[in-house]
Amino acid sequence: MVQNELERLVSEEPRDELQQSDATSLIEGAKRDGLLIAAGPEREAPLLFLHRTSQEYLAAKALARQANRTGWASVAGRIDRWSWHPRWEPVILLLAGQLDDPAPLLELLADEQRDDLFRHRLATAALSLPELSADRSAHCLGLVDQIVDATFDSWWRRWKTGARATVEHLSRALSGLIGIGQMPVDRRLLQTLRDDDFRVWLAGGKAVGALRVATHDVLQSMLDRLDDICHDRPILGWSLENFEFTRAIGQLATTSGWHRPDRGPLRSPLERRPASSACGSAGTGGIGRGGCES
Repeated sequence: MVQNELERLVSEEPRDELQQSDATSLIEGAKRDGLLIAAGPEREAPLLFLHRTSQEYLAAKALARQANRTGWASVAGRIDRWSWHPRWEPVILLLAGQLDDPAPLLELLADEQRDDLFRHRLATAALSLPELSADRSAHCLGLVDQIVDATFDSWWRRWKTGARATVEHLSRALSGLIGIGQMPVDRRLLQTLRDDDFRVWLAGGKAVGALRVATHDVLQSMLDRLDDICHDRPILGWSLENFEFTRAIGQLATTSGWHRPDRGPLRSPLERRPASSACGSAGTGGIGRGGCES
């Protein structure tokens, strides 16, 4: 867009939104502040945004203004088409936070019948949830819970079977859903850590590390399961999966620290039994056969 065209568009905007400034002054100010840059020295040179986020925000604001003024149907078709394109994802996320009623957008993105097999649009819906204000999130709480549940279920179904490369987009979305909804992601993962099936809680522990879910209760459950690995389940041995589980604990420790003043220190599994005893109870045959190698 060249400066003459931009000046024409700005001059057509309501005066109260432009604080009574003329179009040329506004554009020159944006260029001076680094918001806009010219692609050449001549006046007809195209104007570009120095940072793409500025352009994405303004595009989202324009869409939100149209939807808020004339109804969601006026932009729904475009959002439906654009939601498949990764370049439009930041615009859609910013749009969610500016809509007076974000429910139609969330319903469109979360509709399984309009999504692909790996639920890419659902991931965009989940990524949109942290953008909502508290009152708008409360207004569509049931829909928020549906999106959180569907995102976790779709992700967990593939994650625990080892098909993790197919859910990287859902992993990215889940990382932002800690504490969101009536059954948030951290509580869902806590359930997997407390499952009686060791294959479930091993997968849950590795998932916790990947998502960096470092709440106090999750960390404590991870340490309790480490106690199971060391003491109560020698049949597991120190397999690669167990090392991945303990590595996840280290990832969380560097993320959050080990002490919360409001909750008290975490219990270490080694407080219950000396390390030498823990190794001994797991066997004596070396790491590969279930023991601890000194």
